[in-house]
Amino acid sequence: ISELKCLFIDMDVEPGHPKKYESQVAAVTALRQFCRDESFPAPMIVSSGGGIHAYWPFDKPVAADQWRNLAHAFKASLAVYGLKTDPTRTADASSALRVVGTHNYKNGGKRAVELIKDVEPYPRKQMLLAVMALVEKYGVEVQSTTMTKTPASALGGNLEREYEPSDFNKAVSHCAQLQELVRTGGDSEPIW
Repeated sequence: ISELKCLFIDMDVEPGHPKKYESQVAAVTALRQFCRDESFPAPMIVSSGGGIHAYWPFDKPVAADQWRNLAHAFKASLAVYGLKTDPTRTADASSALRVVGTHNYKNGGKRAVELIKDVEPYPRKQMLLAVMALVEKYGVEVQSTTMTKTPASALGGNLEREYEPSDFNKAVSHCAQLQELVRTGGDSEPIW
């Protein structure tokens, strides 16, 4: 990933779980309260068929290294504020959240992934200033991340190689997670 065009969060819903919201309504209410309290731009809101996804789209892409710094600062600020988000998503550039128009089959259901509220993209500078205001207010440390870039010419060897077909049964015999998958049929999402 070389560039990204939004910040995003995943807000899980599970009644009775202290790190998740009781309902989608409770999650959206908390999100809107955060935006009001912090004068933060309103996000695009999506029902993931279970929880809530929120996106703050940019008008222009941001280089991946810069985005990671921004996303880590955003994530840390949200944690200090107390918004309940899935901490594995907010600063993970490779996260693929459910797409509007698809379905969520988790826990044996078939729930539509639907757009609740759309927004126009925000100028990059506006989003940077909004996150930096959170960083200043909450005194969070901005994590600097850099990644070594791999030249495209080095990728060719990986794309051209041919490998022997893998043996699923052999993999199962050496992997407790695959054994559990075979035994249960993959019913437990945290395992797969």
